[in-house]
Amino acid sequence: MHVLMRDLGQRLEDYRISRNIKQNDLAKMAGLSRVTIGKLEAGGGGTIETLLRVLRAFELDGRILQLLPDASINPLDPISAQGKRRQRVRSVEEEQEPWTWGDKENERGESE
Repeated sequence: MHVLMRDLGQRLEDYRISRNIKQNDLAKMAGLSRVTIGKLEAGGGGTIETLLRVLRAFELDGRILQLLPDASINPLDPISAQGKRRQRVRSVEEEQEPWTWGDKENERGESE
């Protein structure tokens, strides 16, 4: 997790520098402190709200929903096909019979 946070922080810093924006200016644009921006860029953490504020300041907040696919559309789930939203997780029975093609064939390819 630490590596991912560090890489994300580095990307934020690179993006800020590529746009010729100082940490102080980004902090003002995002409504955060310069120290918070520095910690975020160093991979030192932050909240989702902090990240969203920075993305909004960069005018990138519209892209955040692209990180996760729309879970309401699943062709394998009959609930989503009806346009309904799932609200629970159902447990899968562990002792189900394995799926088969039907008639079993012996080693010579003849039906039993």
